[in-house]
Amino acid sequence: IKTGLLSDARAIAGYVLDRSDRRHALVMIANHPNAPQAEAAFDALLQWVRARAPAPATGNPRDASPLRP
Repeated sequence: IKTGLLSDARAIAGYVLDRSDRRHALVMIANHPNAPQAEAAFDALLQWVRARAPAPATGNPRDASPLRP
């Protein structure tokens, strides 16, 4: 993960491995005067991706989506 910050912006980008060592590309940008307050959301996103369990394999490409509940 690479981080970046300016006075009114925060960003993270990179790859995160989930619990099954599957790699997920991740990008999050906050571009607002209150951007420093987004750091908790950045941390929550990283923790959510890392904690993901693999979806059951059905052959459907949609199953590979990191956004699938």
